[in-house]
Amino acid sequence: MKKVIQPYLLRAISSDVLRDGRRKFHRLLRRLTNRKACINVYLKVDDPYSYLLVQALPSIEKRFNVEFSANVIYSLQEDMFPEPELWAKHALVDANYVASLYHFKFLPHPNKSQSAIDVAHYDAYAIHLQDRIDQGDSWQALLRIFEDYWQSRNANEPYRQMKQSKNADALKIKLKENSNSLSQQGHYLPATLYFEGEWYWGVDRLCHLEERLLHENLGKLPTIHVVFDRSYLNIQSSIIHNAALPSVKVENVPPIELFWSARSPYSYIALYKAIYLANAYGVPLNVKPVLPMMMRGLDVPKKKALYIFLDTTREARKLGIEYGFVADPLGPGVERCYSLLRFARERGRYLEYLLAFAQGVNAKGIRADTNEGMKRIVEQAGLNWTEAKCHLSDSHWKEEVVSNQQEMYAFGNWGVPIFRYKNTMVWGQDRMYVIERELRDAMRTSPVSIHQLD
Repeated sequence: MKKVIQPYLLRAISSDVLRDGRRKFHRLLRRLTNRKACINVYLKVDDPYSYLLVQALPSIEKRFNVEFSANVIYSLQEDMFPEPELWAKHALVDANYVASLYHFKFLPHPNKSQSAIDVAHYDAYAIHLQDRIDQGDSWQALLRIFEDYWQSRNANEPYRQMKQSKNADALKIKLKENSNSLSQQGHYLPATLYFEGEWYWGVDRLCHLEERLLHENLGKLPTIHVVFDRSYLNIQSSIIHNAALPSVKVENVPPIELFWSARSPYSYIALYKAIYLANAYGVPLNVKPVLPMMMRGLDVPKKKALYIFLDTTREARKLGIEYGFVADPLGPGVERCYSLLRFARERGRYLEYLLAFAQGVNAKGIRADTNEGMKRIVEQAGLNWTEAKCHLSDSHWKEEVVSNQQEMYAFGNWGVPIFRYKNTMVWGQDRMYVIERELRDAMRTSPVSIHQLD
């Protein structure tokens, strides 16, 4: 019964009607209490994304009639980070992509490592940051604290101030209370913003906040527009709307590789983007399936799963991709999907099959654990169901999937979607612009043969 009800429940939770009703309630409450629109911000001094977010928030403050309540958190929720060391290493690399996109500062000290990070001074910096927030310091002043921490400059000053401060113990308690508050309100990541019932993570999701603030008529001028949407514009303008990119077939170039999970919501969006990109540049696309995290023994708490679901909903909405009528394929559904990988490849419908499956379970409420559901998916992909159902018990996919997972871990990654082109590997559907940049460079420098398609 749960599997029958689930798609309808998720569609209701992610509906525009519910979202708009919730926003209307918060807006009415704000007006009745005569309060200014307030955005809660959660920062962590050793978090690269917080470092970047502090540089973006002055723009929001300048353009919108909002106020901020900033809170420093002390620690991460361990159950939300199944591979904390890999996460920390990834964040250092990934933050540089975001910094370059918006011309932000991000220059960690060459020896800076989050796994062995100035433990003696971490408390001092965190307490110092919260203290300066409480004193009303500007974003620019807070940024200098991040710069000092990440560049290992002025290391003794926060430590000295903490020793002399009469409020150090109270501030440290406040940091832990902030961490608890973040968790209790339904989130787990630093560099997050909470505005009237909805969460926005890092610079990557500021565009959704900007769009909402504009809808709320909170812009200071009529000409205010969204600023933090460059990762979307690169994809949309270069792939979907750019007539300067003809449909071409390029020879002698490596493929785009996509490490993909049949259950991952972000993988669903990533598959669309990867197909667009491969078609636009005429390069091959090699999709490498892996097991979902929960089928690899890595836990995904309900709080985290709910945020990912709601975040995927708005990401899909922004890109014009249908999403929300979800029939979770975890377990048998994923296994049945993978059992037909070889069958679909041999008939030249591999990508069509993966896309049909992803659409079916993410947007059409199709249950992949049933023959009726798989029949719809297979036929949507242009394949013969009578032939396909004979392969549902195949187990050849297990060796392939394990190999893909080992390859993924060997490069320091554990979650999907992951894109790789040559020596560049990025995690997340919102990093496609990095791969596109590599493709453009390859087209300019490589002696490839390009033929116009008929």
